[in-house]
Amino acid sequence: MMKSNKDLSWLAFTLSLIFGISTAKAAVDIAEAPLQTGSAVAPNIYFVLDDSGSMQWEVMPDDYVYVNGTIQGYLFPIPSEMYGGLNHFDRRIPTFDSDNIHNVIKRSSEINKVFYNPVANYTPWKEWNNQSMGDVDPTKAPWDPKDTDPGTIDLTTKKSFDRWYYSTSNLGQREVSNSSKDYWPITYYVYKGSGNAEEIKNYTGYQIRGNKAYTRDMSTLTGWQEKTSKFTWNTTETIDGKVVSKTISRTIAEEKQHFANWFSYYRSRILAARAGTSDAFAAVPEGFRIGFKTLSSDSSKTLKIPLPSLADIETGTFSGASKANWFKKLFEVPMNNSTPLRNALKWVGEEYKSKDSTGPWGPGIGDSQISCRQSFAILTTDGYYNGPSPGVDNVDKSNGPLHEHPEDDKKDFQYKAEEPYSDNFSDTLADVAMKYWMNDLRDDLDDNVPVARESKNPAFWQHMVTHGVSLGVKGTKDPKKDTPGNWKDPQAGNGEKIDDLWHATVNGRGEFIAASNPTEYKTAINDILKAIRDVTSTSSNLAGSTTSLETSTGLFRGRFSSGDWSGDLGAFDSNNNFKETWSAAKQLDGRDYTTRAIYFGSTATSALKFIEANVLDSVLSDDQVNFIRGDRNKEQKEGGTFRNRGSVLGDIAHSTPLLVEGIINRNYQLYSWGAGYEDFRQQMFDRVGTVYVGANDGMLHAFDAKTGDERFAYIPRGAVSKLAALTSPEYLHTYYVDGSPVVADIQNSSGSWKSVLVGTMGRGGETIFALDVTDPKSFDEKSLLWDHSYTALGKTTSKPLIARLSNGKWAAIIGYGYNNKKASQGGLLVIDVSNGNVLWEIDLPAGVGGDNGLGQVEGWDADGDGNLDWVFAGDLHGNIWKFDLSVADPQANGIAYGGKPLFTATSETGTKQSVTGGISLAKEQGTGQLWVYFGTGRMLSNADPINTEQQSWYGIKDGSMIIDRKSQLVERDLTNVGTDARVIEEATSNDLAAKRGWVIDLLDARERIVQKPQLRTANLGSTRVNTLVVASTVPTSDFCSPSSDGWVMAINPFTGGKLKVHYFDRSGDKEFDDKDAVKDPVTAKDTVASGVKFDGMQGDILIVEQTGTVTTLENMGINTGAVVGRVSWREMSN
Repeated sequence: MMKSNKDLSWLAFTLSLIFGISTAKAAVDIAEAPLQTGSAVAPNIYFVLDDSGSMQWEVMPDDYVYVNGTIQGYLFPIPSEMYGGLNHFDRRIPTFDSDNIHNVIKRSSEINKVFYNPVANYTPWKEWNNQSMGDVDPTKAPWDPKDTDPGTIDLTTKKSFDRWYYSTSNLGQREVSNSSKDYWPITYYVYKGSGNAEEIKNYTGYQIRGNKAYTRDMSTLTGWQEKTSKFTWNTTETIDGKVVSKTISRTIAEEKQHFANWFSYYRSRILAARAGTSDAFAAVPEGFRIGFKTLSSDSSKTLKIPLPSLADIETGTFSGASKANWFKKLFEVPMNNSTPLRNALKWVGEEYKSKDSTGPWGPGIGDSQISCRQSFAILTTDGYYNGPSPGVDNVDKSNGPLHEHPEDDKKDFQYKAEEPYSDNFSDTLADVAMKYWMNDLRDDLDDNVPVARESKNPAFWQHMVTHGVSLGVKGTKDPKKDTPGNWKDPQAGNGEKIDDLWHATVNGRGEFIAASNPTEYKTAINDILKAIRDVTSTSSNLAGSTTSLETSTGLFRGRFSSGDWSGDLGAFDSNNNFKETWSAAKQLDGRDYTTRAIYFGSTATSALKFIEANVLDSVLSDDQVNFIRGDRNKEQKEGGTFRNRGSVLGDIAHSTPLLVEGIINRNYQLYSWGAGYEDFRQQMFDRVGTVYVGANDGMLHAFDAKTGDERFAYIPRGAVSKLAALTSPEYLHTYYVDGSPVVADIQNSSGSWKSVLVGTMGRGGETIFALDVTDPKSFDEKSLLWDHSYTALGKTTSKPLIARLSNGKWAAIIGYGYNNKKASQGGLLVIDVSNGNVLWEIDLPAGVGGDNGLGQVEGWDADGDGNLDWVFAGDLHGNIWKFDLSVADPQANGIAYGGKPLFTATSETGTKQSVTGGISLAKEQGTGQLWVYFGTGRMLSNADPINTEQQSWYGIKDGSMIIDRKSQLVERDLTNVGTDARVIEEATSNDLAAKRGWVIDLLDARERIVQKPQLRTANLGSTRVNTLVVASTVPTSDFCSPSSDGWVMAINPFTGGKLKVHYFDRSGDKEFDDKDAVKDPVTAKDTVASGVKFDGMQGDILIVEQTGTVTTLENMGINTGAVVGRVSWREMSN
């Protein structure tokens, strides 16, 4: 078997499960990160919600709940139906009297951290689909947004109640009253900022009555005064790490609205917890596996992993009806339990030991278990735990078992009972966390849980990580200031029990956040989920190769690292065992960023230097500009606020490197219109070598081919507005300049020649740009020709075709991309290269179907005059289209065959086969017949790699009639020989005479062709044999072992049958003879191999046109020959 790098896999599906990155609700789902990012397996997360009775309370912390031995947890007259009517305790509330200390202190956010704070942001709850539940009507404010039984309240009118308590001076005492009293619901007090916060005089009162507002200085008690001005609140916020002053101004109506949102969504501990939890989990990637657990042992309050399959959801992941059901549980579970936190965590740990094939470690393919899945618990509580002992003993006091690393004995690990983990107390929450972290939860599975870079968690065995959030309660230690360790007995006091929660997260290698108010709680849940996303993404940090270009002397290869989304372009010497000669990332990282020549499109026809003075502050701050330019000083690891990067160079995912060195080998001087081209070629003979490639740092880069130094970089207009996201520590991968550039020599209207680069943003946007790269050493602002966005372009996986048209214009031609703004239909976009104007938009006819787009286009000069006449392309519905640009009006009549496709690719069962990899064309000698070659399959969305629909390889004849597969194509049988070779049947004499082509169905499950076939010749003695070569890819079915394979196949292009010459050096002796033969499965005789298997990625196998070889970093021996047919020069992959 022919080997290649094993550092990549086609584990598509799983990336979106970690990063949440696919095009939401788009017509064509396009993943927002490379599908080959390896073992980013969706994590398990159990969210444990405190369902104790205290979560009902509208006062926090507990110090202000207990009054004279009674529980006084409410500030509004709670309806009987509230919280299911359970455990309401004493339903008395403090009077609204101005001399009642309970009123003033508890109706102020200074003391009562869950009460209305005018400077807080009370956003509505999020639904499961991340949609806001909307602002509350102050005249109909629901007591519970998800429960209609308690009803609503008009917050703007006077109310009355008859169960009160009060005290004029002592918060620890109360007197009660059962007489009816009136009150205005929108009443609150704001601390003046100085003085004892438990004294009435240090507050200002605010009240809204109907449409009028009132205020009162509580130090004078002179009565309420009408407020005619706006509500103005001074506060601070942090921007780019700096604390700045901020003023909030609201009208009376706006203040009422703000209070109403607080009342319905945040008024109590549980309402606030639901607000923060819904906000965080609504945005969680759909593929995550998230369970729901309360502290109660009531199974009706639990949703196990995987979630129950509901409606159209089969996987039980966090999506669709299953996610909606999870949110329903969050919003509706009653609050009426004690606080058995230890046993709740133990329950989660036991769940992670489950061997059920549909449990936390499944489902893999079939009933297999996914051993590399990471598992987490998030504990939340508003109080101090109680309940029975978990019975685990003093786990962290003893050394743990030895875990042997499967690959590196230097990484063997054994827990040592020492600070800051060990203590002297049994059955603590920390002991529970340690038990399920220290021990292998599934000792029957391989120990291959990935370990994040720079992580405090060294565990590679199946284990549970524990995170904790406390709401309104504090321990004796401050996690922000104190060093963990020297733990006290949790039974010694309530503060020690909160310390034990922190200790549990230390033992469980998680995070602990003590939230004092609803805003901090919301931030805490979001931060923990982000930490989980970060650790799962960096643990799947794949240093992968993607696109490559081989020249006569070496190889240029793009790479990326999925952990921090850094990239590299490496140069490798083919004459020295492909030793790396330079790294563009290293060159950039060692360079003073202020010396870089970076330009950006400021208008459609003008560029500016990308420096602080030229970029609007509304788009990017100066620090953000410098970060994009390469300044590392503001990254978090340097004490700043920006995202940490592995290198300045961003990831190179789908952009194929392009080398331009010396002359571009076109023969335009041979045509009648080619005057002056030969002189131009001679001038370009010594042009310096430059490698062009797009990266998802927002730039097209131009590197010196000899040294790897960056000559210049260009940021397209469409990328500028997206650059700020690159600076965020919460950055989730998206595409920027992901398209492959092309360069061609063109002639302008004055007759002079120049070399023009045309690039796209690919999956990153609708932008196409053109640069003058005649002399890359002198590139500057004037080198931009144009930079436009096109509604028809959408997101494209293709690169433009540059050619001269019969009307004398030079054009850039590209298919409509996916999710374009023309109703996602397909079509051909023809652009004037000189100015970027649209020459023609040739729409596919109505009835073809939406959710479409064209793959790579290919052109043909039908009459030999050097001008492009025909363009062929395939679409997502399997149609092969022929566009005739030589007609008088291509816009109206440019689709051949009467506006119908030449052919529609379908499987034998009738399923349409997408054509995304491009088309090759060749004319058969002797007959003059034009052949069209393509394969089927797609790798666009996260679900594509696991698709098992039949895909095929086609060769069809262009002609005057539309082709039918069943009656007009010969089916060639392909057979696997052993595990590493294939044989195609031999064509019989004239069996294609009455046919329009051939078809070969691929054999392996998930096998597909997403590259275009290549035409070449092979040697048979002194005879040259026409050969058609293609590489297929087979996405892996193993989620945990990054590997992939595929086939390189070679056949006769004009028969679709077996070659008569040995094409693959299977014996490795550098000869092509009978030692390379395989046994024909039909005749049992030695015969020519039609295909060989390779391990690796689509980007690892290079079908090299100009050198006529198929190469990986470990050279794959084939029978070389020259390229035939009209094919794009130097296209090596994709």
